[in-house]
This record gives sequence, C-alpha cells and structure tokens, in this order.
Amino acid sequence: MAGLGSRQGRLSLSLMIAILATYISLWLTLDRKEILFSDFTPTYVGATLWLQNHFPYSLTRQATLHAHLILPFHEGNLPFAAAPLAAVLAAPLAHLSLVPAFWVASALSGAMLLGGTVAAALAAAEGRGRGRGRGSATLSFLPYAVLLALVPSSTLLLLVLGQWDGLSALGLGIFLLLHRRGKDTLAAAIAIICCGIAQPDLALGIGVFLLATRERSILAGTFAGAALIAAGSWLAVGSSGIVGFLHVIQVDAQTFVSYPFVSVTRLAHLLEGNHPSPLVQTAIGGLALIVPLLVAAVCGTLARRRQEYFILLFTCATALSVITSPDVYMQDLVLVAPGVAATVVWSRGREQRALLLACWLGLTALILLSTGLDKPLWVAVLTALYILVCATSLAAMAAQGWFRCQEKTPHSGPSSSTGTHQLAASQ
Repeated sequence: MAGLGSRQGRLSLSLMIAILATYISLWLTLDRKEILFSDFTPTYVGATLWLQNHFPYSLTRQATLHAHLILPFHEGNLPFAAAPLAAVLAAPLAHLSLVPAFWVASALSGAMLLGGTVAAALAAAEGRGRGRGRGSATLSFLPYAVLLALVPSSTLLLLVLGQWDGLSALGLGIFLLLHRRGKDTLAAAIAIICCGIAQPDLALGIGVFLLATRERSILAGTFAGAALIAAGSWLAVGSSGIVGFLHVIQVDAQTFVSYPFVSVTRLAHLLEGNHPSPLVQTAIGGLALIVPLLVAAVCGTLARRRQEYFILLFTCATALSVITSPDVYMQDLVLVAPGVAATVVWSRGREQRALLLACWLGLTALILLSTGLDKPLWVAVLTALYILVCATSLAAMAAQGWFRCQEKTPHSGPSSSTGTHQLAASQ
C-alpha cells in the first residue's frame, strides 16, 4: 500500500474525509419528522417513564407517551426494547425536549464511536511503534486506519437514527487499549459493561471469546462486568422490570419477524420465504447460531495460544458476535470499526494488508448496496454470510501462521503477564 505521503495516499485520505464530511452534512440536515421517527425516540420514552417512576416496559404507557411525542404525526410506534440501564443512562436527556435530546445523544454516540476506533488503533500502534524508526511511521498511518474504519454508511445510519452502538464501540476500543497495557481485568469489565448497556444481544460472541481465552484476569473482568450489569439492572427496575425487558424483546422480535436483519439466523427466511416451517426455521436458525459462536470460541482459544494475533482474532470474534443476534441492523456493524482500525494498523506486508482491506471494502460495498434497496433480505443475509466466511477464513489463516511477521522485532521473552502483552503488541 502506498504511503500517506504519496499521491495515492493523499488522494485516498481526501476521499475518506469527503465521505465522512458528507455523512455529517446529511446528519445536520435532518428535519423534525425524521428525528421524531428515529430510533432514539423509544429510548427517550423509556428514560422519561423511568424518570417519572413509571414501569418503563409497559407497552401501554410506551404507546401513549410515544404518540404524544410525535405529534402532529400519528403513524409508527417503536417499543423501548433496550436494556434497563440504557433508560438510566439516557435519563438526563429526558429533561430536554425530544429534538434537542436527539442531537445530544446522536453526537455523543458518534463521538464514542470515534473514540473507540482511535483507542483501538492506538492499541495496535503502540505495538507497531516498538523499534527504531517505526513509531512515527505507524502514527502517521493511524488517521488512515481510523477513517477507513468509519467510511461505511453504517456510520451515517448510526448518526441519523441516534442509536446506542457508539457506546459498545467505545468499550471494545478501550478493551484493546487496556489489554495492550496489561490491564485485562479492567479491560474485560469495561467491554462487558458498555455492551451490556447498549446492545447486550450483540455481545454474545464477544463473551464467548473472552471466556474461551481462559485467562484468569480476563475471566475475572468478564464476570465482574456481568455482575455489575445484573445488579445495576435490578436496582434500576427490579426483577419485574427485567422480566418486562425480556418480554418486550420477544414482542419486538415477533413484530419485525420479516425485517431484513443482518443475521445468519435469517437464512431460513431467505430459503423459505417469510413463513418457514417451524422445523426448518429451528434447524437452520440453530445451526446458523451455533457455527459463529463455535468459531468465536476457537478465536478465543487461539488468542490465548498466539497472543501476537490477539487483535485480529478479537476483531473476527466481534464480527461473528454481531451476526449471531436475531435482530441486528446495518448500523450495528459499526461495532466492527474499532477492530478493523486496529487490525489494519497491526498488519504488516502488502499481501496481508491487501487481504484485510479487501474483506473490509467488500463489506462496505454490501452495506452501501443494502441502503439503496427497499427490503433487501437477500443482501442482508448475504452480508451476514460474507462476514462469517471472512472471519472464519482470517481466523484459520492466523491459526496457520500466515500473518507471521517477516521482520525481526527486538523483544525480551515474556516471563510475566506484562511480557506477554508486550510480545503480543510487538507482533
């Protein structure tokens, strides 16, 4: 790949900046109706009900408040199906009117996505910077990697819809940075807490990966983060609120059963139409769920044995985690952005980086294609299968040592946990 100082590097960097500037301009031109019908409105409803000491998962109260908020419009009523702590976190915004609250929440989500992507890229850059003359070259490449990770239109969808995925992306980026610095317990806890608040259904594969590493510090952080989420949810809404949350999720899934989610579990709908037989749906959906989770578990096991591939394998597990959720939208794919930025910085050699870029640009093209179609069920399922194939292939290549660095990096043998992290980052 050409350096950033070359004409090709400057051109590509300028193009990515122009694309992101276009996203921001489109976001800033949203009208009132688009804001009222955004995905942030249900979150605002849940936060308002919780702030008023009402049951936030009462569908009747939700519908009444939602209808009042979107006046003079009447159509549409998205339920509040986020985790209980999401209502608590959004409660300060409920003191504002809906439109200003949307702008604040959307801007915060975009800033958290950027922060998580930068943190992940820094985690890889700290390792690449070990060695004479390599630190400055790596840092100069970091803006390219960050912008590249944010180019897909899923970033635009995140801003326009006011979604919570930026918080998950921030947690994943911080995880990579803290892991690089040897703070595994804190890293795992932060990742679980951020994902548990924002999109807990998208973090199943990440949890499997963390458990499969069998590192005591990572396991401690994972269980601590999960315990804090459970305790916080119980304190916020009680046991009845947790039950109500699970009920609303079930209702939401049944309401949008034919929606083109980017999930491998939707393969049954693609093969049999929107009304597959229960047997076929269960068999295909179960198999499609198990396979990505098994690969994520393998990635965790490999990451424990081959610490030098930790960033790549974690990125693969994150991508697999997203597509295992039964209701994942195109904007949810921003969760992969921190790992992509880190992996691009981490990789060495033209062939390796070209392969990673080809995988990412292919996904970017599929996301862009899906935004131009009415109900792109086949594109959504194809996107999920594409992610599954790419993640599995990259994990297999890591297992075979295909990404092994050719250049020699001076480092001392890892005699402690810190030494292991230094070796992982330096590779």
